[in-house]
Amino acid sequence: MSATTVAKGDLKESLKERLRRRSPGLVNAWRTSKARYYDWKWRRIRERCGRLAAAIAQRHGMQVLNGPFQRLVYVPEAFPLHAAPKLLGCYEAELHPIVERIIRRNYAEILDVGSAEGYYAVGLARRMPATRIVAFDTDPGARELLHRMVEVNGVAEQVTICEFCDPAKLQERLTPDTLLFADCEGYETTLLDPEQAPALRTCDILVELHDCLQPGVTGAVLPRFQSTHSIALIGQQPRTPSDWRGVEGLSRRNQALAVREIRAGPQQWAFLTTHKHSG
Repeated sequence: MSATTVAKGDLKESLKERLRRRSPGLVNAWRTSKARYYDWKWRRIRERCGRLAAAIAQRHGMQVLNGPFQRLVYVPEAFPLHAAPKLLGCYEAELHPIVERIIRRNYAEILDVGSAEGYYAVGLARRMPATRIVAFDTDPGARELLHRMVEVNGVAEQVTICEFCDPAKLQERLTPDTLLFADCEGYETTLLDPEQAPALRTCDILVELHDCLQPGVTGAVLPRFQSTHSIALIGQQPRTPSDWRGVEGLSRRNQALAVREIRAGPQQWAFLTTHKHSG
């Protein structure tokens, strides 16, 4: 970073501080106006994504069209913000090779922490009929949707739905033949603590790292496993709409939005495999 850039940054912060001191009411009004604008913009994006998902479902039905969870059945009420990418099957396409590797590994049990409506929990259950799936989510609405997804896809005997997960619960369940899949919005710093749950050192882990929500997550979590696991980092990649069956008939702009995942910032994942499984 150049000295000029630093100087500009310092000047900008200095001006902000002076404005805060002299006109706190004006600053608060600006912040409120900005927050309302982003809230309005977010609602508009959610509404448009919902309409896109409905359009895709109307043309192609309620089944996932591509990817490792092809033919996974959705229910309309389970349409989340990422409904269009999930129906198209391009959701988190960066993980598709990892998902196929997980399926080949054929774990005895998978713990899905932050399961939401069940894209992974139900998708993996369908692909791994001999594997027990334990899905955790703190949101009652998400658990109700997961119940419906489980029933519609015929995997009710295979999937157990739970509420809160913490290191103590991990210690109770984790074995060397378990995969832990964590997507818990920054809570991974607390959850993935081998000092609190030593069994974490013996199992494979796929974790979504939410540095965009809690800065420093990656730097806090990954060093804990350097001596016990091989660590592969997977970064978010752009999507090409024409790569995915199901976008036909949408405008070019809507095709781009349909394959886009609306996130708070750049996303990455880590796949941690014990040295036993890495070899």
